Amino acid sequence: MADKIYTLQLCLNTPEKEFSERLTHIIEKHVCDSNFNVNQFCSMMSMSRSQLHRKLKKISGLSTTAFIRQHRIQLAQLILVSTTLTISQISALVGFNDPSYFSQCFKDLTGTLPSRYNKSQ
Repeated sequence: MADKIYTLQLCLNTPEKEFSERLTHIIEKHVCDSNFNVNQFCSMMSMSRSQLHRKLKKISGLSTTAFIRQHRIQLAQLILVSTTLTISQISALVGFNDPSYFSQCFKDLTGTLPSRYNKSQ
């Protein structure tokens, strides 16, 4: 399941592969930091906000904000099925300051509430 969750569907020619590796490294390193935002992501990728947005949109179909959010939710899915932490604890672990917003984003991306996710797996 973890392989399936973290696999990026990217075109892997040489420049794209280098970009995706850098992208993956940065997102995995900072996905749990609630202060990690698009501006920091752009800076770490050495790209302007619009450049990163266009490139991500082209290869993943997601905006930069949606890309970060998706990775946070995917990490939450892994945590939910492997621990007994509360939803509030998990939301904080994956970089969400507001458990209600986390639950809303989780439901939008997975189709189920985090409180029901573990039971449906």
